[in-house]
Amino acid sequence: MSALSLLKISEQFTETSTLISDQIQKYALQLVEGKTDMVSQLDYLLKQADHFGDPSYVSQPILQELRDIHDSGGTVEMVGDDLKARIKNHINDARGDAQSYPYLSALAEIAEYRDFQNSDAYVAGSERYVQFMNDHLGEDVFKALDEQTTGILQSIADMERLLAKVENPELRTTMELQIGDLKAQVAVLQPNDARLQTFMVDDNRYNNAFGADRMDALEGPEAGRWEAVKSAIVERAEGAGLDPDLFLSRFSSHENVSLGTSIDWRNTDEAVASAFFKAKGVGDYDVQAKTAVDELHQFAAAKIKEIAQEISHTHEQTLSRGHEDDGHSL
Repeated sequence: MSALSLLKISEQFTETSTLISDQIQKYALQLVEGKTDMVSQLDYLLKQADHFGDPSYVSQPILQELRDIHDSGGTVEMVGDDLKARIKNHINDARGDAQSYPYLSALAEIAEYRDFQNSDAYVAGSERYVQFMNDHLGEDVFKALDEQTTGILQSIADMERLLAKVENPELRTTMELQIGDLKAQVAVLQPNDARLQTFMVDDNRYNNAFGADRMDALEGPEAGRWEAVKSAIVERAEGAGLDPDLFLSRFSSHENVSLGTSIDWRNTDEAVASAFFKAKGVGDYDVQAKTAVDELHQFAAAKIKEIAQEISHTHEQTLSRGHEDDGHSL
């Protein structure tokens, strides 16, 4: 594929990305106008608990503690083990009333109460979301907004299909990151979608201000160190049937890799490695593929971070010596 073709694809992809982003912003405005705030997961689950709760079984002390965590900027992950244990006890005490199931299900997500979530009493997040939004916005408004979201996600899926035609590693990775950014925007509007939420979380194993692309331009001892690490990464990637250039492009100098994107990368790599090992007649090829891909990602992330930190430290020392020299010269 020529450089001109690559540029054209990149420009078209960026244009499509911008259009979809505009759609998302319009959707967000409609939600705000419909008096539905874009909220964090904790806020969203608390709103559900309030909405579905009834004074006959609601625990106001527990809800107040959760509100205090939220109001102080806390997240679901910051709910402590002691509070989670009390939430679980409360769920067990109140679960005799079937009317309480949606309320208890929201609390079960906060407390990560798997036993309740695996029971018949648990009301799935998707069901609660539809009921909550229907009650909150009205059925017609929610239906219209839901159709818009479906259209946006379909447009993103169409963009993902285009990736298969892109052979240039750097361009493909850039496009994957653009898609991840779009999914993060949609995730704000879809707090019920756990998979989309992963695109709102940074995965700093892959985020590097000084990445593999810049390391290729190193000189001296640092260049030798990088070449040794790069050779090891390439060897491991090829040993799993992966394209080493595509793999390394994910560790280039970018800082917008989300957990959702890195999960997609690993899933893609596992599928490729699995097919590779299967073709070679390797037993338990799926297990072997997962192990090889996990080890490769961990090795590359750790080594590239290590070299980047060493370079940063060396640079700081050089600057420090320069300042000291300036001081002596005065």
